[in-house]
Amino acid sequence: MSALEGKKGKTDPKTYTWFLNKPENAVNDFPELKDYSEGQTFSDDYLRPSTEPLQTDGFTYELSREEHETTHKDFTFIFRARPTCERVPQVITEEQRIRLDYWQYIKEFVFFGGSHREGTVLAPDPAWIDQAHRNGVAIFGTVFLPPLGNGGNVKDLEELAKPENLQKLVDIAHQLNFEGWFLNTESYKDYTEPLLITLKLAIHKMDLRGKQMIWYLPSSYQSNNFDPQSNGVRMTCDDKINNTASAFLEEEGKKLYLNFHNLVCSVLLNQAPRSYLMFVDEPFWESKLKGRGYLVDPVRFPHAQNCLRQFFLGENGLERKPTGLYPWYGIAKYAKQRK
Repeated sequence: MSALEGKKGKTDPKTYTWFLNKPENAVNDFPELKDYSEGQTFSDDYLRPSTEPLQTDGFTYELSREEHETTHKDFTFIFRARPTCERVPQVITEEQRIRLDYWQYIKEFVFFGGSHREGTVLAPDPAWIDQAHRNGVAIFGTVFLPPLGNGGNVKDLEELAKPENLQKLVDIAHQLNFEGWFLNTESYKDYTEPLLITLKLAIHKMDLRGKQMIWYLPSSYQSNNFDPQSNGVRMTCDDKINNTASAFLEEEGKKLYLNFHNLVCSVLLNQAPRSYLMFVDEPFWESKLKGRGYLVDPVRFPHAQNCLRQFFLGENGLERKPTGLYPWYGIAKYAKQRK
């Protein structure tokens, strides 16, 4: 179940979102993380926190198509479940919403979003936590620090590197019942920025209390160089991520579709998918998405759903082989189905 803004608008509950440093030109009225108190009780004005435990037992893992790799691959999805907004409904029942119907093929889900002006610390909405946990999928919030050229501010990195703020992130994950955080850190001029070392040392010393951190730095070399080598913390970088957005095309006179040439040759480089798959949500998004109250255009929606179906199950589904020049068997070729 996606958490998207409904017709009630300002009467909907608040999302769990913070700024690290609230800019003067902020477009949302979120608090700053430094004002959060560990163990605090949220008011009834917020979304009701999830209490659904992460299901780890009772599943079987089976191959779902005849054509498959010899080893199973665990995938982490980096997915924009909604725009960054102040309020959303507790539950959405509309069919035509941003959604994910293939949880059985992924292991982890990153609730991705944010910007310097909209909010930089995004906890997953309870409805998404519930759905992920019921399907045996760990779910992560996002701390989004964009590049300086895209509105980023090095002061946000300074705030993130403070031990007390890292511990607040851990506490929020416990309070709201999700597995940890994806730290998207790009707000610096280059990798000589001393605050990166400060952040590395602070992460190494922090008490995760059973939670996890995924720290993203674009460079593979620097990702290894800054690895704090701590239990519960792992690094990722561009070399471990497939950004799938360019595989989904809209052309004049054609409907939204998954371009198998772009996917196989340009995104995957004629190799198996990497462990991190980003922006598979792209078919749902358009320039007018926010103006539609975060519900997908009804004409667009079935084509977006078909794009995701083909991405997971292959060009012609599980039972039929692909017929195109660039055969795509789907994520189902690489990951066993969890039942």
